[in-house]
Amino acid sequence: MADTQSVIYGKVFSKNIMPTAQQSSSLLYPHFYRKSGVNGEVFFQDQIGQWEMEDVIGRAPATPRNDPLFGRRMGAMIDKHDNRVLAKEDDLKIISDPKSMMTLAARSAVGRTYDDVMIAAALGTAYYGVAGGSSATLAGASQQIAVGSPATGLTVAKIRHAKFMLDQQNIPADGRFLVCSPQGHDTLLGETTATNADYVGRPVMTEGTITRFLGFTFIVSTRLPISSTTRSCFAFHRDRMCFAEATGPFVRTGQNMNYSYAHEVYYSVHIGATRLEEIGVVQIDIVEV
Repeated sequence: MADTQSVIYGKVFSKNIMPTAQQSSSLLYPHFYRKSGVNGEVFFQDQIGQWEMEDVIGRAPATPRNDPLFGRRMGAMIDKHDNRVLAKEDDLKIISDPKSMMTLAARSAVGRTYDDVMIAAALGTAYYGVAGGSSATLAGASQQIAVGSPATGLTVAKIRHAKFMLDQQNIPADGRFLVCSPQGHDTLLGETTATNADYVGRPVMTEGTITRFLGFTFIVSTRLPISSTTRSCFAFHRDRMCFAEATGPFVRTGQNMNYSYAHEVYYSVHIGATRLEEIGVVQIDIVEV
């Protein structure tokens, strides 16, 4: 007889993993533009540029004939997976319990994987063109704030400068986020301007968390890359980053005859991300020791 019990629990496990990947475990997932149903090795996101109107000269002039400006970004999809074995003595029902330690651990693993892919896309090389043959990086004074500009930590001055850089490029004020490390957040807590209720409108030090400042919603992450003592934080607008996925985590359960017919829980994700526009992302480097 078929192992229908395992199938039922596996389907419930799949549903239990996904909500946290969309919400609490992945800190960035809710704040990226998202594409679903992507199953290939790469994905493309088409873009449209900006143009200006021209003067009408004379009476009944010829109608302008201008082509629209199109662009395209390419992102690579990657596969990640995991498999956990439950002995016959273990309670199979734990994989369908949304509060079980196994379900929570799987959710967290999926969420961390999502964040790692999105952070790498925000700070790494982006590919564009019809077939993704050209590349772009965050470079220069318009997209990067160096460690010592003006101080080595995450300061109000650096955040204000990041705001200015986005303002200069006409990036919408609504939908801006700043991803920083715990140490960067702690340094910012030491600046009166960032914590005084006269500036932020709420008693920050009561909870010890800065949630919004200078138009940015703050996300504190331990997944940001570090090179030697230089940690890279970044500010971004939600419509300038794209996250692609298939239909959510793929989950299968069954019995493995090689391990005394223990139950296996296999789950995988097919995901990718890319930066859609360099001017919508600002890298902010700080020193951490």
